[in-house]
Amino acid sequence: MKIALGNLRHKTAGAHSPFMPLNIAFIASYALANIPDIDIRIYDDADKIVEDIDNWDPDILGLSNYCWNSELSSIVFKHAKKNNPNILTVAGGPNFPEYIEECEKYLLNKEEIDFYAYRDGEKAFCNLVKFFLNDSYIDKLKEKKMRGLMHIHPKSKKIVKGKETLCIKNLDIIPSPYLNHLLDPWFNGYYAPSIETTRGCPFSCQYCHTGNDCYNFVGKFSVDRTKKELTYIAEKMIDNPNIVLSICDTNFGIYKKDKEIINYICGLQKKYKWPINFDVTTGKGKYKEILQMIKQLGGTMRLDCAIQSMNPLTLEFIKRRNLPILEYEGIQKQAKKNNIVSVAELIMPLPYETEKTFLDGMKKIMNSGIEYIYPYTTMLLPGTPLSNNKNRKKYNMKSKFRLLPRMFGEYDRKKCFEVEEVCVSTNTFSFDEYIRCRGIILISYLLGSDQVDIISVFIKDLKISNFDFIYNVWLSIIKKNTKISKIYKEYIAEVKKELWDSKEEIYNYFSQQNNYDKLLKGEMGDNLVRKYKTKILLEQYEDVMSLFYSIIEDIGGNKITKEIRNFLRDSKKWVIKIREMRFLLKGEIENKIVKIDLSYDVNRWYKDKKTLSSLSLYKKKVKYLIHYKNIDELNKKVNQRKKLFGDDYFYSIGKIMMDGRINYFWRNCEYSNNNRN
Repeated sequence: MKIALGNLRHKTAGAHSPFMPLNIAFIASYALANIPDIDIRIYDDADKIVEDIDNWDPDILGLSNYCWNSELSSIVFKHAKKNNPNILTVAGGPNFPEYIEECEKYLLNKEEIDFYAYRDGEKAFCNLVKFFLNDSYIDKLKEKKMRGLMHIHPKSKKIVKGKETLCIKNLDIIPSPYLNHLLDPWFNGYYAPSIETTRGCPFSCQYCHTGNDCYNFVGKFSVDRTKKELTYIAEKMIDNPNIVLSICDTNFGIYKKDKEIINYICGLQKKYKWPINFDVTTGKGKYKEILQMIKQLGGTMRLDCAIQSMNPLTLEFIKRRNLPILEYEGIQKQAKKNNIVSVAELIMPLPYETEKTFLDGMKKIMNSGIEYIYPYTTMLLPGTPLSNNKNRKKYNMKSKFRLLPRMFGEYDRKKCFEVEEVCVSTNTFSFDEYIRCRGIILISYLLGSDQVDIISVFIKDLKISNFDFIYNVWLSIIKKNTKISKIYKEYIAEVKKELWDSKEEIYNYFSQQNNYDKLLKGEMGDNLVRKYKTKILLEQYEDVMSLFYSIIEDIGGNKITKEIRNFLRDSKKWVIKIREMRFLLKGEIENKIVKIDLSYDVNRWYKDKKTLSSLSLYKKKVKYLIHYKNIDELNKKVNQRKKLFGDDYFYSIGKIMMDGRINYFWRNCEYSNNNRN
C-alpha cells in the first residue's frame, strides 16, 4: 500500500513558511507504527507530490487543510483523481466548518475529497487505512461510519459522521518523526525544525480553532522524548546555527515540564551553539514563571501577551480574561530589567469594540511598558464560533476577502490563490474607522522595530506616552507632504485595494496574466504592514528618524534642555550611520569605513543603557570609525535568509524585522586613535 501525505506550501514568491512538515510527519509515523506493509512518503512541495502522483501512483493521498493551503490541496486532490479515479483521498485540518449542515455543504462542493479527518488526525487516518486495506472499494467504505471521519454517502448524498476519536493523552504513542529519520531530508539548510511538546489549548477563545471543545483537551509528549528530539536536531544544526527553532505549543511555558525543557535547551546552547533564535507562542498567564524561563535563555525568546482587547464587553464575548493593567506593568518592568522583548496581540474590529475603545486599549497597553503591539484584522475562520451566521447578523459583521500574503502559484496549469475572509466593520466600528486604525497601526509597528529602539528610550526618559508619540507621528504624516507621507498614502491605498467582495472576484482579477505578474513582482499580495514597515525603514530610514526626533522635541517642550537637544542631535547622527541599511536593496554589503565626530559618547551611553539624566557623564568629544567588522559572517546570515525566504529583500528582511532579529545588520562602532579614554 503506497501512501502520499502532504502539508503543501506555496513558494512562488518566496516560501511562506520555512518550517519542516511536522504535522504530516506525525501522521506518517503513527501509521507506520500501527500498520504493516505500507510505504509512506511525505511532502511539502506541490510540484514534487504531483510528479510522484503521476509516476509513483500512490493508493492513498492525504493532504492538510489550512487557510494557507486549502486551494493548493484541492488542486492536487483533483489532479490525483484525474490520474487515478480509484485513489483514496483524505483531508484533515482546522479549515473546516463548525456545524454539521455546513460540513455537508463543504464536502458536497469538494468532490475530490473522499474523507475528512475532523478529529485527531493520526488515529482517524490510521483507522481509515486499515479499513481500506480490508476493502479497497471507496463507495463501500463510504457506507460505513468510521471514528474521527466525515464523508458523503455515495447514494443518499447526505453526510456521514463517525464518532469522535478519543483524545490522545500520552502523545508518546506517536513515534518521533525526527528519531525515526522521517524528517532527515529537511535538514538541508532551507528549513527550520519544529517540535511539539503539548497539543490542545485549555482556553475557549471564540475567534480561534483551538477554542473549540474538540481542542480543549491538552495532551503531552514526555520530557524525555522532547529532550531526545532536541538533541538529535541540535546535532544536525551545527552548520546552520542561525536557523530558528519553532515550538508549536499554543501556550508554551505554563506547564511544569516546560521549565525542564528550557533547562535542557540552555545546555544545548552551550554545547552546540543552537538554538539561539525561537519562534514560540508563550502561554496566556503564568508570566512570572515564563519570564524566568526566558531569562535563562538570555532573552532570546520573546514574551507574548495575547490581550486581543481591553474592552470588558468584548472580552466577555470572546471568552477571554486579561490581567489587571497594573500586573502587566509589573511584568514589563521585570522584562525590561532582563532585556526581554515583550509583545501584545490585539484584534480589530471585534463585537462591542469601538474606535475609541480600541485606541484607548492600545494606549493602556503601551503605557504598561509592552514594547511591541501586533494588532491583527479579525479573521473569520471556518469552524470558529465568532464566524457563525448568528454572530454575523447580531453584530452586523461586514466581511471582505483578501489574498493571503504570497500564498499563490500555478500548478497543473491552474492558477491558485489562498483567500481569507476578514471582518472590516461591525455595528460599533465603521469601515472608515477600520482604515484609520490600520494607518495608526503601521506607525506603531515602526516604533516597535529594533531599528528605532533608541527613540523608545528617549520617550520613556521624557515621560512621553508611547501612544501620544505614535499619534503625533501619524498626524504629522497625514498632514504633510513628505517622502514618508507618500509611502503612507500608498499603504492606505493598498489596504483598501487588498479587500474584495468575494473569493471569485480575487480569482477573476488575478487569473489575468498582467495582474498575476503584479503578484510575481511583489507589487500586490503581500503582508502590507511588513511590506511598508520594511519599505520605510530601508528606503527612508534617515527621513523617518528625522521625523521621530522632531516629534520628540515638539512633544517634549520645556523638558528638552539645551544639553538634551545637543545630545539628540549627536545620537541621530550616530544611529543613522550605524543602522541605515539601504545597501540591502542592492544585495551588496559596503566594506568601507565612515568617520563621524560627536560631542557626546553616544555609543558608550547606548551600551551602558543609561538615561538622559546621565548625559554629563558622556559629554566629551569623540571620533568614531563605523564599519562592518565581519563581512563573511554577515554574508552567511544574508544567504541563510535567502535560503529560507527567497531573493526578495523586502520580503526576507521584512521577516527579520517582524521577528526582531535585525541588529546583526548594524554596523560596528569603534573609537579612533583610542580617544575613548
